[in-house]
Amino acid sequence: MLRGIANRWRELHGKDSWKGLLDPLDIDLRRSFISYGELAQATYDGFNREKRSPHAGACLYGHSDLLAASGASAAADYAVTKFVYATSALPVPDAFLRLALPELKDAWCRESNWIGYVAAATDEGAARLGRRDIVVAWREP
Repeated sequence: MLRGIANRWRELHGKDSWKGLLDPLDIDLRRSFISYGELAQATYDGFNREKRSPHAGACLYGHSDLLAASGASAAADYAVTKFVYATSALPVPDAFLRLALPELKDAWCRESNWIGYVAAATDEGAARLGRRDIVVAWREP
């Protein structure tokens, strides 16, 4: 049983160049695309864009609730282990970075923005997925 799941996972992740899975699109491959897309979307849904907030540029959620709050269907299968930050001290157009307003004296940080996270499949998730999966997701500015 596990060998079959492992082979299916390899097939869905490109073994044999997705032969027979693309036209028509295999339903399991479609589910996989959507699931990873939702995990990536969490980086956009979780970003605090509110300039008037002292937490502008941070994540709106904690490790334990980011995926569920963003509505990722695979939230139960993964646990966020780390957040990823990038420097934002460079002068770039406002559309790219969201720094706290200068008048906010208690801003959480003026030098970096939250850009993503690292998550690992939980034990239950690994059993459902048939593998120990690690996701590294970040947002484009």
